[in-house]
Amino acid sequence: MFSLQAACDIQAALPRLPQPKPWSASPWLPAEYVNLVSHIDTQTLSADAVLWTACVARHHNSAKQQDLLWADDVDAKTRSRFWLFAEDGQGDVYVLDEHGQCHFADHDAGSLHPSAFTALRLDFMGWLQLANLMGQADALLDEQDDLSAAQIAAFEACLAQLHPDLPVVFPFKW
Repeated sequence: MFSLQAACDIQAALPRLPQPKPWSASPWLPAEYVNLVSHIDTQTLSADAVLWTACVARHHNSAKQQDLLWADDVDAKTRSRFWLFAEDGQGDVYVLDEHGQCHFADHDAGSLHPSAFTALRLDFMGWLQLANLMGQADALLDEQDDLSAAQIAAFEACLAQLHPDLPVVFPFKW
């Protein structure tokens, strides 16, 4: 029903650009992330997980965009410890912190503020697996109206394999 795919297999399946796009990444960004987004265009991994290419991410993290997206009381030093890298298409974003951990920022919370981020307890490679898992759910929902109780339980079991707390903090409900 659901299967947790290896992050390296997910990466290998993504279409690559003929030549990587060079960009200056923050030194604390995970190497796997920097390498991947340098070699791909923006990828829709699921309806709720769109991974931005390096240039799109760089735009969303530019000083001009930060002034529009972040709460006024979040200073530049704090902002520099976070990197927006993906979206769900409905105004919510995924954020990497300086320790390589992924967070979910719900637009319903208003402007971006670290205190409103939901820690997913995943690194970038775990996030790729999560995005793939959500894509598997999308494929099922293309064929049926809702997920059954058994399918939800199987999905949550895969979430728990990624991190025991993920079923509780997962930002979407079926």
